[in-house]
Amino acid sequence: MNINGFADLRLNNQAGANNESFWPSFTDIMTVIVMIFLIAMVILLSRNMELVKQLQQTIVAEQSANQLAKLTGEENDNLATSLTEKEQELALLRFNVQQLQQLKIQQKFQLNALNRSQQQQQSRITQLTLLSTVLQQKLTKTQSQQLQDQQKRQHLQETITTQQNQIAQLTTKESLASSELASFKADYQAQQTALESSQQQQQALNKQLVASQGDYIQLENKYKKLIRPARSSNGRYVVTVRYHKKNNRLIIQYKTQDNKKYQKISVKKLDANLKQLVITHKKGLYVRVIIPKKSGLSYNEAFSLTQHVHHDYDYYFKK
Repeated sequence: MNINGFADLRLNNQAGANNESFWPSFTDIMTVIVMIFLIAMVILLSRNMELVKQLQQTIVAEQSANQLAKLTGEENDNLATSLTEKEQELALLRFNVQQLQQLKIQQKFQLNALNRSQQQQQSRITQLTLLSTVLQQKLTKTQSQQLQDQQKRQHLQETITTQQNQIAQLTTKESLASSELASFKADYQAQQTALESSQQQQQALNKQLVASQGDYIQLENKYKKLIRPARSSNGRYVVTVRYHKKNNRLIIQYKTQDNKKYQKISVKKLDANLKQLVITHKKGLYVRVIIPKKSGLSYNEAFSLTQHVHHDYDYYFKK
């Protein structure tokens, strides 16, 4: 049956239009509502499943973020610790640089002093070389004079021998006049006197030669001392002594090459230790004296302390 051009889909439509009922329409409406409810439930369930998946992903991402934050915190702690260590190392390096700069200034001061000393020694060497040349010339001249005197004495000795032979011959001859004999004797006495004088001159020249040889040996020893090698710590036992003043009180710090740390020490104890080290180490001590730039010591005080330690215990300066 068509109603206004549409097919009639209602149940019990055979009863005709006059037999319409309320319940079939209600059933249709409820069916539609149930279907809408079911569709909504399906949509809600699918949406809830998507939300659960997103929630799980969010939880996993949060856990990953927590782990990453934990690892980042540990790395930050390690970096902070490493930064602290690096700052300590940097402070130590700065301290070492300051020490090296102070040591460089001290070494420069010592180098200037050594250069001045070397120039003085070179001047003395030049003077001693000139004096040695003069003495050598004088010695050569003395030796030549001695050789001439020896030749002269030999000639006089030969003359005396000849005259003695003549006197012997004249003595054997009874006919020789006494006057001639007296003359020959006078000549002999004169020549004998000349020979004795020559011998005395020869003895004086010998003494002068011995004295010249002694002076030459002394000059040669001084020359050898002046041209000895420069001061070096190679093969020596190194001892470091540092002086400074605090509250007008002298502070002495001391260390050896076996002990890398400075220790405070008194003057009496320092001398005792250095004397013992000189006895123990036969090759000698290399005593390094350090006077800091702001030590509080005057130049004379620093020079006196350095001279005392060097000339009494250092291998190079010790007498």
